Amino acid sequence: MSQHVMGVHRGRRMGQKAARLGVACTMLLAASHGQAATGFRFEEQTSVDEMRARIRRDFSEASTRDQVRTVFVAEGGATLKSHPRKGDVEKYIYDINLCGYYVWRWNVSADYRADGRLKQLYVNAEPVLGGAEPADPPKKGPFYRSDRPRPQAFKGEASLAVIFADRDADPKTPDDQDILTGVGPTRADPLNLGRAYPYRGEVWRSIFDGDDARVVVPYAGDCAAVDASILQQLGAAATPMMRSSPSTGGAVQNAPRPTTLDEAGVKSWLASHIRSDGWTLITADGAAVSFGGPAGVARLADGTLSALVRHEYYAPAPFGDVTSQSNLQSWNVDCKGRRMRVLTFAMFEGSNLSGPSWARASAQPAWDEVEADSPRGRAVKRICEAPATGQPLT
Repeated sequence: MSQHVMGVHRGRRMGQKAARLGVACTMLLAASHGQAATGFRFEEQTSVDEMRARIRRDFSEASTRDQVRTVFVAEGGATLKSHPRKGDVEKYIYDINLCGYYVWRWNVSADYRADGRLKQLYVNAEPVLGGAEPADPPKKGPFYRSDRPRPQAFKGEASLAVIFADRDADPKTPDDQDILTGVGPTRADPLNLGRAYPYRGEVWRSIFDGDDARVVVPYAGDCAAVDASILQQLGAAATPMMRSSPSTGGAVQNAPRPTTLDEAGVKSWLASHIRSDGWTLITADGAAVSFGGPAGVARLADGTLSALVRHEYYAPAPFGDVTSQSNLQSWNVDCKGRRMRVLTFAMFEGSNLSGPSWARASAQPAWDEVEADSPRGRAVKRICEAPATGQPLT
């Protein structure tokens, strides 16, 4: 069984010619997320209290649906989700990856009157306008537990757990589920997440809802500085293992081996078994396929590039005492020096970043030179070809 350790295959080949897919790859710089250049930005609200104050300042019952959508969707870049059964209710969700430690969700939901004007706005399930109080916790069941996978947070909290009551006892109708126990942070800052807050209200309006945002945007700050600070807090003698938890990533999902490893076989395997929305296919060989992250490539202050790289293996592979079928790595690439290093590395037991996961991080890892025709070399080439203007790679 071949292994793909820190982005390079080692061990004996699977005995079949590497599959090189003729797929157009597009990688965007992290600077472009479809937001307006001016106006409201979710990133500027660093805490729940700040967001609530901003809403009380800017909105009232005289505000229209178009005005609310302009701020949160057109300017802020949130994903609009309509209520599954109520035409006068909708929400605007926006996710921020806090350097791989936590995925912060803004879930701003709105109730509208028949004339299209605002009735109430909620932040992460709790009402904001008119002095309204959060709903009381449910007293009657049936009660269920749900774990919402957040594989992007491979260095920290990679799943969110909530216990809720279901009013119609049908888990398939998520809009009538009320939070009994669900705790989340109060600040969108990887170095200061605030306090653990017990949220109340409907799951559909909360950070625990199952809807996906269009994209998980990267943290606007310096993640290298965040990693260095956290490692410093851990202490020089601390193990580099950031997290090992059997509950993260949700249930294990192992994709079967492709029928063949030629181009047609790997394409069919990708289409049938690998969830890759928002990810860019970079390369494929006899052991795995490689993807570039949804946020694309970012240029750092020293001129090097950073990118998130994901590997999906055709079969589970051993990594020391761990067996993994997918992993997620944060790369730092020096294009001029033809070298790269892995800043963070997370292994998942299953495909599609599922199941138990183990993560490592290093503030100053050693640089590795890359061979142009190696799997890692081809991935580095794609990253270095990403333009500095935020335009698609051609």
